[in-house]
Amino acid sequence: MNSSPHDHDHEEDVALCGACAGVWEVVTASNSVYVVDLDARTLTRTPDRWRVADWIAGGGRRMPVAPLPIGMDNQTPGLRRDHEPIPLLNLEPVRLDHYLIALLDLVGDGATATTRMTNVVLGTRRLT
Repeated sequence: MNSSPHDHDHEEDVALCGACAGVWEVVTASNSVYVVDLDARTLTRTPDRWRVADWIAGGGRRMPVAPLPIGMDNQTPGLRRDHEPIPLLNLEPVRLDHYLIALLDLVGDGATATTRMTNVVLGTRRLT
């Protein structure tokens, strides 16, 4: 019986890739949570350090959440279309302690592609 959450083989250090199925949560060192829906082919970013702290406490990869500089609130800087599902054109293999790199259709015209590179990935988990 395969205990992997994947229906195909990966290199040992790959947590998920564009060929995976399901909905995944990816937590980064910049205190953001990305929901990668590989069935709907979307990526949604939620910049919220408290949600990241809850994720780690709830069984995610145990790593400290980086403290914010004095005077900053709990939010990381905003990006275009935060909290919105963005069409995902391509996803490079996601590895812990590396950047998540995704090709997105931020404009929504099907012709303009934007590369988004996150901060270092601290952990991943499959939601569905």
